[in-house]
Amino acid sequence: MRDAPMNMKTIFAKNYWILFSCVIVFQTYGQNGGSEKGFYVDEEGKYYHRLNLPVYIRIASSPDDPGVLLSGKKTTENQVQTIPIQLDGHGIHYLRHVDAVDPQNTFFYIIHADGKAPQTKSVYITPNRFFDGKTFFYGKELTIELQSSDDMAGVEKVFIARDGGQDSLYNAPLAIHEEGERQISYYAIDRVGNRSAVTTEKFVVDLTPPQTRLQVTGISDSKVISTSTRFYFFMEDNIVGVAKTFYKIDEGTWMVYTPGQILPTEKLAEGEHTIYFYSVDKVNNREEEQSFSFFMDRTAPIMSADILGDKFIIGNQVYFSGRTKLKLTALDNKAGIKGVFYSIDDGPVQKYEEPFYMPEKPGLHIVRYFAEDNIGNSGVYLTDTKTKPFEEVRQNISAVYVDLTGPVIKSRYVGKTFQRARQTFTGQQTSIEITAVDVESGLQRINYRFEDQTEEQPYNGLISLADRIGKQRLELIAYDNVNNRNAVFIEFWVDGNRPQLSHRFSVAPVGENTYPTYAKLFLTVQDEDTSPQNIFYSINGAPLVPYQAPISGFKKNTSYEIKVFVEDAVGNRSEEVITFQTADF
Repeated sequence: MRDAPMNMKTIFAKNYWILFSCVIVFQTYGQNGGSEKGFYVDEEGKYYHRLNLPVYIRIASSPDDPGVLLSGKKTTENQVQTIPIQLDGHGIHYLRHVDAVDPQNTFFYIIHADGKAPQTKSVYITPNRFFDGKTFFYGKELTIELQSSDDMAGVEKVFIARDGGQDSLYNAPLAIHEEGERQISYYAIDRVGNRSAVTTEKFVVDLTPPQTRLQVTGISDSKVISTSTRFYFFMEDNIVGVAKTFYKIDEGTWMVYTPGQILPTEKLAEGEHTIYFYSVDKVNNREEEQSFSFFMDRTAPIMSADILGDKFIIGNQVYFSGRTKLKLTALDNKAGIKGVFYSIDDGPVQKYEEPFYMPEKPGLHIVRYFAEDNIGNSGVYLTDTKTKPFEEVRQNISAVYVDLTGPVIKSRYVGKTFQRARQTFTGQQTSIEITAVDVESGLQRINYRFEDQTEEQPYNGLISLADRIGKQRLELIAYDNVNNRNAVFIEFWVDGNRPQLSHRFSVAPVGENTYPTYAKLFLTVQDEDTSPQNIFYSINGAPLVPYQAPISGFKKNTSYEIKVFVEDAVGNRSEEVITFQTADF
C-alpha cells in the first residue's frame, strides 16, 4: 500500500517490511554525493536521487560496515536475486519499516527522486536598450546575470559560453565591454546531475556615439552668412541608429531637430552667432557637444527683373509668349556682385549670363533668382507668390505662365446655306460669324481676310457677303494677349444667281394669247448652283399657294394674271407674271 503525507507522491506500489534490526544504505554510497554521483544529501540529511538511476539496497549491522546487497524474490517466483528499485516519477518516495512487535517503532526512509533539470534565465541589466522587433540592442554598462533555480536537489553549477567559445563556470554577473554582434550560451546542472538544455541568445552591443555633421550652403570662407544661407544636419550611427538630434542657437533653448529641417537662422540679427548641437542614438550613446560660429550679414544685393517681349498681366499672373525673354539685374552697394543665378521649375541652378527664354512648354513656370555678393550674401531665395502680389515678390521669384498657342477659332453661317457633296453654298444675304476663345492669356482681337485682300480686316461683327459671288476662300485670324496668332481657312461658294423660271401650256393657243379652258399651265425652274426650294403662285390677286401640280380649271372667256414666285436654297428669289385669256370652250 502507499502511505505518504498530503501533497507528497509515494512511488512504491508495495510495502517494504524490514523485520530485523539493521541499517539500510544505498549502492551510491558516499558522504554528500553530487552531480557526478547521482545523489545528494543536504545539511538536514535529506537524500536526493536522480530519477533515472536505479536504487540498490545494502544492509549492514553498523553505519561503518559497507554491508551487503539485499536480495529478495518476487511474490510469484522462488528465485532469490538482487534487483534494483526503479523510481517511477519525480517527487518524494518512501521505504517503510513496520515493527510488528511495536507498531510505534514504524519508520519511513525518504527518497527525494529528482527528475527535472534546473531552470535558468538571463537578466540584462542596463538602462540602455532598444528592440527593433527582431534584434535586441544594448549600450554601455551592460551586465548579464544568470538566475537559476531547481525545485528539489538544488542547482550545483551554471555554465556559460561567450561568442561561441568554451563553456566556463558561471560565478558572477558578466560585464560586456565589446561592441558588435554578441552571443551567450548557458545551462545548469543540479546536485544529482540533471542538466538543462543549452539556451543561446544573440544580441548587439553599440558603444559608439552617433556623429552629426552640420551642412551649410551659402557661406563665405570667412564664415559670413546671409538670410538665404541654409543650415541642416546629417546624422549617422554605425549600429543601432540615431534617436534624436538636439540643437540650440546662442543661448536659446535646446530643440529637437527633425531630419531634413532647415535651421531657423533667417531672422537672426546681424552679428556673431553660434549653433550648438549633438545627437543621441537609440541606446543612449551621446555624442560630444559640437559648436559652429558665424557672422550674419543681412545686407543683400538688390534684384530686379525686366520682361523683354510680349507680356500680359492679369492680377498676380504674368503671361509670356514663346518669344519673350527675362532679363535679370543685380546691384550691391558694398562688396559688389559676385554672380547672378537662377533656376526654372526647381531645375538646376544656372549662372545668369544674358536674358533667357522660358521653357518651350505651355503652362505655369516658376523662376527663382538671386544675386550673390563677394561675401556670399545672396538675399531672399524663396517667397510665397500665392499671398503676395507679383510686384512685391518679383525681386526674388517670378511666376510666369508661358502661352505658346493662339486662340481656338470657330465660325458659323448666319442665314441660308446649301450643301452639295462637300461644297457649301451661301446666298448674298448670308453672313459669317466668327468666335474665338483663349483659355490662357485671353483673347485680344479677331481679324479676317478674303483671298483677294492684302491686309487683315478687323472683325467687328458679322461678315457680309452682299458684294461677293462665286468661290470664296476666307482666312479667320485671332490673337491672344501675348500676340500668339492662330488662323484657319474656310472655303465656300456665294450663289448670286437667281433661279430661272419658265412656263408652258399643255395645248397650243386658239387665238392671240388665248387658250381653251381645258389647257394646263406647267411651271419649271432651273438653278445653276443650288436647288429651288419653294414655288408659289397667285391667280388674279388671290393668296399665294404652293405649286404642286399643273395649274388647270380655267373659266371661259376670262382674263388671267398669274404671279409666280420662286426661291432657291440660299434665298435667291425670282418673280414672273403670266397673263392670258381663255376662249368660250
